Amino acid sequence: MHTTTTRTSQHRSEGEPSIGSVPVVAFCIYHGPHQANGGLESITQILTRFRRIRPVVLTDRESDFSARWRKAGIEVIRFGGRQRQAKGIWRAGGLVAETRDFFRWIKRCDADVVHCNDIQSLRQVAFATRLAGKKLVFNLRNLKPPGQRYGWKWRVVDLVDEIIVLSDEMGDGVKARLLRGHERRKPLVRSIYSIVPSSPGGVAPSRELRHELGIREDEFAIGYVGAFNQRKQQLPFLETGAPAILGRVPHAKFYFLGDFAPSADDYAASCLHAAERIGGNAVRFVGFASDVATWYNAFDLVIVGSANEGLARCMIESLSTGTPVVSFDVCSAREILETHRCGRVVAQSDYDAMADAVAELSDETHRREVAERAIDTARDLFEATTIIRQYEDVYLGLLSKR
Repeated sequence: MHTTTTRTSQHRSEGEPSIGSVPVVAFCIYHGPHQANGGLESITQILTRFRRIRPVVLTDRESDFSARWRKAGIEVIRFGGRQRQAKGIWRAGGLVAETRDFFRWIKRCDADVVHCNDIQSLRQVAFATRLAGKKLVFNLRNLKPPGQRYGWKWRVVDLVDEIIVLSDEMGDGVKARLLRGHERRKPLVRSIYSIVPSSPGGVAPSRELRHELGIREDEFAIGYVGAFNQRKQQLPFLETGAPAILGRVPHAKFYFLGDFAPSADDYAASCLHAAERIGGNAVRFVGFASDVATWYNAFDLVIVGSANEGLARCMIESLSTGTPVVSFDVCSAREILETHRCGRVVAQSDYDAMADAVAELSDETHRREVAERAIDTARDLFEATTIIRQYEDVYLGLLSKR
């Protein structure tokens, strides 16, 4: 693994650290098993907009995301995999080898800061980053469900200089749960919202768009977005939530967006069987959709039925299109939906309360009022310029202290 890194001079604003060149930030990003990945979309929206730092990406494989990074002029280096393919002592040996490789790379390209986008990459590169004497940032994108503890593997956060979380509520949870007992060296916790590009949609789905997507004009279209897995809880929703909603809103239809392979995945197969038991034409599995914003614009409502989240990307993307959201009480839902009155939040697994909230928002006049607030909220909270400046301030602030 090798690369050549060059730097160019850039005008620095007053108050920025005088380090003589544009800082290089190495972003370590692992891909998940699914095409639908809110964390990768969020970091991509950030990576492609920097002005005061130069990003370089280290990632474990090629994808549509890595193609987008390269298209934006970002250097992308593939690394990793040896320790995940091996077992036992050979797995440990692979980890040591990759730590050595990363140490050599970071010293050679002279990255100033290392940013880990997930716990997998943090565990991989934290020790090498510290050995190289570089600053370390960790972007935490999810909180474990209440009652689940953070195990010994999470002690690696002791090596981090700063943790970036996605909301104030998430920050409180990190301090109370993840950093509890980490008195020896607590990293700073900073909350920064995610970027959501503005949408051309309005407060009501267009007839033409719905027709193109096969959504009937007389149905109440409800979106459920996310890869099929237990954390996203599509199965209990289909078994309990969908029937409850149909009992109150008979013309509702549920559209599931996200990787869906029932022939290869047991969870997806169970969801398919649950949908068949509902009967009729009330459920449609769309599969992975690269044009997900188009679907948000066509939906009347979006459901967040996950067991746990950090800041659900489907929630904030929905709001940007003026599509109201009904969510379980996952992290950040109350901070966004209730504070700004652009959706409804109900207790975890309370499908009757969820059905009541959906029925309330099926009233078109009321839904339009909520939709207008949703668009205003997204414009105020998830605007790119402010968020990019906050991220750049993290890196430049760390460098000013060295």
